[in-house]
Amino acid sequence: MAGSPACKRSRGESAAAGQGGPGDPEEPAEGVAMAVCSFGGRVGLAWVEGQTLFYLESPDDTAGPFRHQLLQLAKLHARPAVIYTSAKAEAELLDALRQPLLPGAASVERSTHQAGSSSGGANAAAQAEGPPPDGGFDVRTERSSLFHPRQARAVLEAVHLRGWPAGLGARERLHRLNAALSLSSEQQVCAAGALLAVLVREGRLALGGSGGWEARAADGAATGADSCVSGAAPTSGAAPIELLAIQEVSLDGYLLVDPASQAALQIFSPDAHPAAAMGIGGQPKEGFSVFGALNTCVSPGGRRLLRLWFSRPIVNLGVLNDRLDGVDFFRQRPDAVTALRSSLRKVKDAPRLLARLQGLQTLPDRRDFLALQASLEAMLLLRDMLVQLAPPGCEASLMAGQAAADGDWPGGTKAAQLATPTADAAAAAAAAASWGEVTPTSREEEHQHRQLTQLRQDGAADARAPSPALPGIFFKADAVIGDALVVCHNLIATVIDCSRQAAEDGVLIRQGVSEDLDDLREAYCSLPDYLTQLVEAELRRIPRELSHGVEQHLWSIVYMPQVGFLMRLEGGRLAAHLEEALPDYQFAFEGSASEDCRGVYYSCDLTTQLNERYGDLQHRMQDMEHSLACQVIARLAAFAPEVGRAAEAAAELDCILALAAAARELNLCRPQLTRSNELVIEGGRHLLTEQLVDTFIPNDTAMRAGRDRIQVVTGPNFSGKSCYAKQVALITFLAHVGSFVPAASARIGLCDRIFTRVASREAAALPQSAFMIDLTQVASMLHLGSERSLLIIDEFGKGTLAADGVGLLCATLRHLASLPAPPRVVLCTHFSEVLQPRFLPRSPQLSFLTMQVLVEGQQPPDPAQQQQQQQQQQRAGGSTVGALLADPQQQLAAAGRAAAQGERLVFLYRLAPGHAAPSFGVHCAQLAGVPAAVLERARHLIAAQARGAAITADPSGPHAQRSAAYRGLVQQLLQLNVHDRGLVQALLAAAAAATGAGESHGHVAWAGQGSEA
Repeated sequence: MAGSPACKRSRGESAAAGQGGPGDPEEPAEGVAMAVCSFGGRVGLAWVEGQTLFYLESPDDTAGPFRHQLLQLAKLHARPAVIYTSAKAEAELLDALRQPLLPGAASVERSTHQAGSSSGGANAAAQAEGPPPDGGFDVRTERSSLFHPRQARAVLEAVHLRGWPAGLGARERLHRLNAALSLSSEQQVCAAGALLAVLVREGRLALGGSGGWEARAADGAATGADSCVSGAAPTSGAAPIELLAIQEVSLDGYLLVDPASQAALQIFSPDAHPAAAMGIGGQPKEGFSVFGALNTCVSPGGRRLLRLWFSRPIVNLGVLNDRLDGVDFFRQRPDAVTALRSSLRKVKDAPRLLARLQGLQTLPDRRDFLALQASLEAMLLLRDMLVQLAPPGCEASLMAGQAAADGDWPGGTKAAQLATPTADAAAAAAAAASWGEVTPTSREEEHQHRQLTQLRQDGAADARAPSPALPGIFFKADAVIGDALVVCHNLIATVIDCSRQAAEDGVLIRQGVSEDLDDLREAYCSLPDYLTQLVEAELRRIPRELSHGVEQHLWSIVYMPQVGFLMRLEGGRLAAHLEEALPDYQFAFEGSASEDCRGVYYSCDLTTQLNERYGDLQHRMQDMEHSLACQVIARLAAFAPEVGRAAEAAAELDCILALAAAARELNLCRPQLTRSNELVIEGGRHLLTEQLVDTFIPNDTAMRAGRDRIQVVTGPNFSGKSCYAKQVALITFLAHVGSFVPAASARIGLCDRIFTRVASREAAALPQSAFMIDLTQVASMLHLGSERSLLIIDEFGKGTLAADGVGLLCATLRHLASLPAPPRVVLCTHFSEVLQPRFLPRSPQLSFLTMQVLVEGQQPPDPAQQQQQQQQQQRAGGSTVGALLADPQQQLAAAGRAAAQGERLVFLYRLAPGHAAPSFGVHCAQLAGVPAAVLERARHLIAAQARGAAITADPSGPHAQRSAAYRGLVQQLLQLNVHDRGLVQALLAAAAAATGAGESHGHVAWAGQGSEA
């Protein structure tokens, strides 16, 4: 690979990356190497430390104030010495990668093929002279083909992990690799494959077999990983890339939920736009999902931030409790929520608006200025509302937080500098002699005054009752929404003309801002009258004796862009005697502005003077307005960080208000988050299912530290097992978002990851059967799960033979129960073998639960009696479910008899200790509308199996009727007198009627006639 093209790099010298010096750009970097691939709203990262490949893929916001946060966290986690990305990466991504972790560690752009250029070389030399700043990163761009999914996967297929048996086939290697790194996640595949290709090329990873990379490169070998790096598919005799391990990374502070689990839990459910099927684009909308049920944000920034919260739940106890404090605070104040959200609706995406204004090369759009001004005004009003809403006892805390924030946040608020809003915008603008700070104006002062009055009353009412600590959003909003926004608002209000008349006239800059612009406008406005006077003066130049024929023309002076002022005559060209009287008139051209109005255009001394005096007046005004608008934008851009922080606070407030409104409307409760390893839920509900049914039966969950960590849930089909398992995961998930949860009460220990094996999602990236996909998901649980993970396993083992499925399920449960600190597990199954100790030994970590069903004619189970039996078993030192799991075969036989009798069932949807071996599948088939004949036959077979009897034919079926007819024919044949021709013919006719085959009848008749002969 010595002849490969040199890679570009953008280098910020660091202690780890600067050892080679700026003059040796092609020297391989030492330390941790990272690759980043971002597209489709997701980012994939991979880095190699030692001989271990770490990878991560997650949604990442690429726009707005929260863009590329995940990259900074990954850089903080891995501390890479060099970062590789595609040469086609966007400039914003490169800037985010180059951004140092510590302020002041500036990075310098440099390319390997431009190391001696004036800009790159000088900057690099300047960096090399002084000590390298901390936190800088060496960012290198590689050719984009390395990050192509097909080529990256080809590189990964050459990986061989230490411990894998030798001689693995390509398909076996692929399945093992997919269990360690999901090949369906394109971003992480592209990042990992490109990184391995680069490291093999640089010699930092050796290939398997005899000799290393250097020897193979010297020999000219281009097989195996060499061919992968060059873009070709690996051959069967390829030398593998040796790695010690492949590990998925969960960044500190985040709860990891893979895309398959998000889909299984219906966290997101995007509905494609109808136009997308026709290939003409269209933005998808959110369907029936958890995010859709809770997303009532009214601002664009709030909707983006709430989606980010759902995409990346956190495990930071302090941040979660702060969010919950805010939700709890506003849940009790619906009137305040309504008032705040009415202002939030006016908050547009201020950072994007400001960035769009900066990027314009033409005259800025007035609507962008108006939207930015309205957003700033709304954010200032939000701050005032929050201050008024805070209880009087918390004002000192707000002031203390504000004073502390003034040193940290540029443009911190100072209440003494804020004036009272005035209603007269024109008076405020006229009073502004310069672009200094003036009072922000409001077009809805009266409405806002009523809102503030109501908020004061709410705050006074809160002061009379003991209130909890003020949520952090109050302090954040008060700290970041300050003087900078006042300056920006006043700057726009002073310079930009926001009146409707100005919009109709096409005026952007307010009157009085620039004297030169005002003079041009005054001249432009008075120009029509002035031109009329000039035309009258021109007509007076014509002598009276030559004036005949003048009345046939309509004289006017017009202006044409790029041409100038011209004299226009309607009614034909000047007569000869008029041309002699006006010698300075030169014919320009003849044309028509409309079909019925034709004009002749002349230039003269007067038009020449007008061109010299006024010129292109309209364009001069537009150029001057553009220049003034650019000055306004430049001054606004200086406050971009402050505007961005204020927009973050407004978006966070919008999210908290949305969660508070959902908590009030959906009857959600505040979860208690703890660091203890437990999960206790009382009256838990499924957030989505309860919206589809009239009555939802809540259920409890109890997973204590050191006991009952693994719940084995059995029960009939359609009894709510899967719904219960998903609701446990959803309650845990929502608690880590900072939302209230659908339960009566919940005490949730912090969780690091949620696994699900619920739905088999087939992917085109790897041809796998449904059962192989299930095995891959369970393998990931066993490899990556920790004591703080939550595992949801539904019907594992059903995709193969029953014996194999039971064996794998029981072995998985036994492995989990034998761990010193097992994860939290909810497993739903129909395999009754797990209830027998010879298949699954009992353990304190195992608890057996069932969904109760009431059979017609039986008494409903008594929960108190079941609990008493369980306590007795615990005092006796036996299994907690010993009495409840007695004789599952007998219960299966009883279920068979109940199914044979066709007894009616009532699903109670109530979770209780115990087990239920029968699945009552016939009853579910009846609910699904299966024909009655099929149901009756199924009951017959189930009853026969329960009795241990032989399976017989259905007496009411056509086969049984045909068998009875054949037996009758045989009896007639045994008693037949073959010499009686009439009896023979009658038997043959009966046989033909029974078989319905005329051909067979002819053959039998011929045989009878032969015997008679």
